[in-house]
Amino acid sequence: MKKSNLAELTTQNNPSSGNATLTLCTNGNVSITADNSDTAQLTKNTTHKLVTQYKLEYNGSGVNETGGTTTDWSNYSSFLDKGSQVIHISGDGAVEVTLSVRASLENIQAEDCGQYNATQTLTVYWES
Repeated sequence: MKKSNLAELTTQNNPSSGNATLTLCTNGNVSITADNSDTAQLTKNTTHKLVTQYKLEYNGSGVNETGGTTTDWSNYSSFLDKGSQVIHISGDGAVEVTLSVRASLENIQAEDCGQYNATQTLTVYWES
């Protein structure tokens, strides 16, 4: 997996984004869904939470090569709530999938400094 961490969130770097890319090998069409629970939101503690958005991109479109349609940025609580379809093209079973995250905070204060954590889980399932 190739990944880039979020840069420090500052008044000059707001929002901040990062991504992770992996290769998904298929032999049929699949769909991808995401965890929309609070664990997918970047938080430091119960009072310090960031606006957390995700986006999914593919290196193939699903027309001439295995892939799908890039999603728009979406709030963690509704990201891929209807799923994202990956179309398998015979002879090309691999697609690079890039999950991007973007974090922002409207008014950054000194007490907002620190490490924030989130876990986004993607689930891939075969279409019937």
